[in-house]
Amino acid sequence: PAGWLRSRARPVRITDLQGQVEVLNRGVAQMLERGMTIVEGSLLRTGANGSLTLLLPDGSRSLVGPDTELRLSTARQIEASSGGQIKMELLRGYVENKVTDKRKSGGRFVIDTPSGVTAVRGTRFRVTEAGRVLRTETLEGEVELRNRAGRSIMKAGTGVSAPTSASAPARPRCWRGTCASAARGRSPPCGG
Repeated sequence: PAGWLRSRARPVRITDLQGQVEVLNRGVAQMLERGMTIVEGSLLRTGANGSLTLLLPDGSRSLVGPDTELRLSTARQIEASSGGQIKMELLRGYVENKVTDKRKSGGRFVIDTPSGVTAVRGTRFRVTEAGRVLRTETLEGEVELRNRAGRSIMKAGTGVSAPTSASAPARPRCWRGTCASAARGRSPPCGG
């Protein structure tokens, strides 16, 4: 299990920032600037015109959208490999991720929301939490969405919504014209 692996906390760097973005760490609020770092336990809040890009210790990147609250629960580097243990809590809003491949390193990348959990091993995906409805879209690779009622595996070019933790995630569906790329063999066939 991941909890048994020796790891160390690593800072997360802000590589890009637009508009108003603040961080709360141990009850102290601070406006963020490009180049600053945040640590485990930090709560990020973006304003209506705010966004930022996070560079995580394992090389993964997360774009945090406007009107978002995101807690960095875990940002650790596994000592015996290049893998990272990343866990975020998306309280509301939007985050898009490009995750380094975790399959060989033993790393994990998890986004927890009030409506469910999205976990990956190396891919590009988006997660939106809006009023206890979780929407996950897979841009590349494969993503697992799970909650108390069930789980759904999404291939590239598909997305799914989970309305509440009492309802199982819906069957993945194609979105934004990706069925054409599926037909060319870039993602699985779609069909509703």
